Amino acid sequence: MELAAQKKQALSSGTNGAAVASATPSAVQAAATPAALPPGWASSIDPSSGRTYYYSSSGETSWDPPAAVEQPAVQKQVSPEEVDQLKKKVDLFTMQIKDLNVQLDKARNDIATLEEDIKAKEVIISKLESAAADAKAAAAPAPPAEPAASAVVSEPPKQEEEKEKY
Repeated sequence: MELAAQKKQALSSGTNGAAVASATPSAVQAAATPAALPPGWASSIDPSSGRTYYYSSSGETSWDPPAAVEQPAVQKQVSPEEVDQLKKKVDLFTMQIKDLNVQLDKARNDIATLEEDIKAKEVIISKLESAAADAKAAAAPAPPAEPAASAVVSEPPKQEEEKEKY
């Protein structure tokens, strides 16, 4: 955009046209051509603060830049040699992934085997604990038998009676 057109656009949009009109031509041009401004947007430098502000053809102004327009991606030309190298890398990565999957399957099988071994050993331990408890109970001496209530009658001691006789 030419400087005169920029000034005219800023003045007609109702923005701070005085700032654009009083700015130096190089400052206006540098501020008006930042990369990736959406269509209809331009920028300028506020001479009193030195800050860049943005204005649109619809009269909108902002100190913050408007959302940038996405630029289409530039496709790089790839040589046949680069394609071959990339294919070799893909093949190598594919083989490594297959090897890792084999190792993973083996590790899963090992874990399943270990879990089965643990369960079998837990069963053996439980049986051993039960047998040990049974053996301990069998080896313990039997408590003394209680005397029958009708068979034993206790008599009072006679010693006191004999002492009184004398």
